[in-house]
Amino acid sequence: MNSRVLEIVYGSSEYEWECVLRDELLRVPLGLSLYDEDLAAEAAYHHLGIFSSISSDCVACLVAVPFDGGLFQLKQMVVRKNWQKKGIGSRLLSEAEARLASYGARRFFLHARESATEFYRKHGYEPVGESFVEVTIPHIRMEKHIDGKS
Repeated sequence: MNSRVLEIVYGSSEYEWECVLRDELLRVPLGLSLYDEDLAAEAAYHHLGIFSSISSDCVACLVAVPFDGGLFQLKQMVVRKNWQKKGIGSRLLSEAEARLASYGARRFFLHARESATEFYRKHGYEPVGESFVEVTIPHIRMEKHIDGKS
């Protein structure tokens, strides 16, 4: 697989490509726009992406929001359709968890689209609570502890 995982710097050209991907695949299909949101807070977040070594396109990305006590929220994870089912999402998630652990992460949570819960279960995430609607789609909160505690 000709790709590389990068930490994306807020405001960089890679960040712009990440935003295009997130908007194109996560917001536009819902009749929404990522650019209608205030993205300034994202300067304090961690951004990771997988970029094609051939075209330099952003083919997958996720955003990690730090909280106190080693807690991180993973959000807006997306893989370009023609790169899906090739292990790219698993690679990105695993790499993100490892890099964030080096920054002190001990627990992760995310709001998974109900259609993606099995993917996250395979990676050790467990559902918590009831289903809820976010950006017009049913989601479930999922959590993973990497410090051995529940």
